[in-house]
Amino acid sequence: MRRFLFIIICLFSTSMVFAQQSFIEQTFVINIEVPVRVFQGNRFIDNLTIEDFEVFEDGIRQKVEAVYLIKRKSIERSDEKKRFRPETSRCFHLFFEVSEYSPKLQEALDYFMQNVFTHGDQLVIITPLKTYKLKEDALKNLTRDDILKELKELLRRDAISGDNEYRNTLNELKELAANITSDLNRKKGLQGTVSEPEPPYEPAVWLNHYAGLMSRLQTLRKADELRLLDLAEYFKTQLLQNYVFIFYERKFIPQLDPRLLDEYVSLFEQESYIQQTLMDILDYNKKESMLDYRRISHAFADTSTAIHFMHITRPHPNVPGLLLEEHSADTYNILREIAHATGGFTESSSNPDYLFKHALDSSENYYLLYYTPKNPKGDGSFKKINVQIKDKSYQVLHRLGYYDF
Repeated sequence: MRRFLFIIICLFSTSMVFAQQSFIEQTFVINIEVPVRVFQGNRFIDNLTIEDFEVFEDGIRQKVEAVYLIKRKSIERSDEKKRFRPETSRCFHLFFEVSEYSPKLQEALDYFMQNVFTHGDQLVIITPLKTYKLKEDALKNLTRDDILKELKELLRRDAISGDNEYRNTLNELKELAANITSDLNRKKGLQGTVSEPEPPYEPAVWLNHYAGLMSRLQTLRKADELRLLDLAEYFKTQLLQNYVFIFYERKFIPQLDPRLLDEYVSLFEQESYIQQTLMDILDYNKKESMLDYRRISHAFADTSTAIHFMHITRPHPNVPGLLLEEHSADTYNILREIAHATGGFTESSSNPDYLFKHALDSSENYYLLYYTPKNPKGDGSFKKINVQIKDKSYQVLHRLGYYDF
């Protein structure tokens, strides 16, 4: 009987409010933890002390009470004016928004399991289909190769199955767009670049179906704001140091050549229904994002979790008679904003192995900085944090701020 190492879990957040009567006035001290990464070029600066850091909250300088240098899970050095107990245990969250399992992706997982993941670490895998958590005793009972084998199998399976609706919609759209392009070329007296469509052919039906497929792809690609906010709430409940890495694969959408669409408008200028459908198709690429970038980025900054965004690029496909353009601006932009707001990294490459190694190597060393805000109001406003290094021009990465509740 096969032993499964990964258990399926659900990421969710709950909120419960209890009304209670209090007869004792209490004073709460809020301590703010800020993971900080300091670089000169690609080199992490590991010789800073508490006297080197300056922290500002909404432009007001704060007193730094402790700074801890963390390397992997170990506190290498501590500078304390007030003692804290940093939690350095790690939980890795690997998000895979991919439609295929490539050899380079396999190399990335090999590197992670052989060189980064250690006893005591936790691992959560989020595929396009499901979410899994590695059993805590997995490394005690099985080899890393055994764990890697199962991890690769579930990722390969879910990458195919989980993105099936998107892939089928895309293939249907390609076929339909190719047929429309062929018909337009035939109407112009040109030789078609694809096989001729079988009769009967009704322009209104085909164009309406094309518009419907474009709308479906818009829905499938759209980053859902409520789900993102729920994910941020989930990270707020996790007490460990969370290492979050998002693999996002570049996606292309086939489009009718705008020049041909213009000619189609001329051919059917008396057909109001077709004219409206054509206008709807042209408008899909002009739609602006409805996501509240500020709200989402602030919610993730409030988690004190650095999120690293790895954008996997692919060569631009060439399909005769069609334009295939990248249409992932909404998702790309919001993930880039989240990474920036949390002090994480954003990088693009066709090689996921390179992206993952670079993100891992850059994220394992950091400082944990603590301060107690002056005059906290508890009014739920967002407090902006700015960390600087005295008299230095280093690159300093940290979370954007927190909500003052």
